[in-house]
Amino acid sequence: MTYLLEEKDGGTEFSLVTEQVLAGSKSEKSMAGGSRFIVENFKAFVETGKVLQSIGVLKPEVNVEQVVNELIDSSYISSLAAK
Repeated sequence: MTYLLEEKDGGTEFSLVTEQVLAGSKSEKSMAGGSRFIVENFKAFVETGKVLQSIGVLKPEVNVEQVVNELIDSSYISSLAAK
């Protein structure tokens, strides 16, 4: 599973890619549910940061905006832009 963040039209596009999962398998169904969880929680994290803070993944003092900017500006994203 890979996620991609790309600048697009003044915003950021989020893509979640799953690969090498056999169609119709239990793994595919499980990955679909897991993917939905990841996307919904990542969206909430980007918008507010409250979900991950409320379940104890992030400490309350974490600056969510800074973390998101670091994800977007990461060398991984920069390397994609260079291709």
